[in-house]
Amino acid sequence: MASAVTDSNNDLERVREISKMANEYGSEFVNKFYTTLDNKRHELGKYYADDAKIIWNGNEIDIQNRQNFQVELADCTHSIECFDVHPIFNDFNQTGHYMILVSVSGSVKYKGHEPKLFYQNFILKAIETKWKIASDCYRFAE
Repeated sequence: MASAVTDSNNDLERVREISKMANEYGSEFVNKFYTTLDNKRHELGKYYADDAKIIWNGNEIDIQNRQNFQVELADCTHSIECFDVHPIFNDFNQTGHYMILVSVSGSVKYKGHEPKLFYQNFILKAIETKWKIASDCYRFAE
């Protein structure tokens, strides 16, 4: 019986450690990604895995056209209202990578337009020593 309790405590501690790590990386990611998106859009490519899936308001963006699409977007400024970060445990993903779900909401102001509410969900995966976007889904709240 003591072994089962010890295993349970170890599992709980592991969950806490992974959740703490996910929160730290997720917070850092949100800060850096939106600063880059608003100010250095040409550098966004470094955030994405080579096989990343991108959905923009219901439309899939071809990976070869990702950089052109992002650079050609109108100038904008994002204001993040809130974000939430959750680890995706290996038990629930088949990739063999550590993964993090990052959900973001806020408003975006395009030059010459009223601000719009948006939601964006990312799945980040650990590739070697870096976190890369595996999935990016952006949607206006219209």
